[in-house]
Amino acid sequence: MKPDLYLTVLDPQTADFKASAQTFLDRADAVLLHSVENAAGPAWERVSLKPVIGRPMFEIHPPNYLTPEVIEFVRTRLSPS
Repeated sequence: MKPDLYLTVLDPQTADFKASAQTFLDRADAVLLHSVENAAGPAWERVSLKPVIGRPMFEIHPPNYLTPEVIEFVRTRLSPS
């Protein structure tokens, strides 16, 4: 099954990166990335973000996941051509 749109939500401060999330990372249409202030680097180990390089990334500040930019991206991608 292939979704019409797949957004992945990543939190660099959460060390637990599910194997299933990593498996399907290359299918993400965009990334919602938790804002990280003053962090040395992601807490993940052995996780490559190469599959999403070049994909749209939207910085989010939870609990507000739906920014105007994310809404517009979804609207544009799901609107009939």
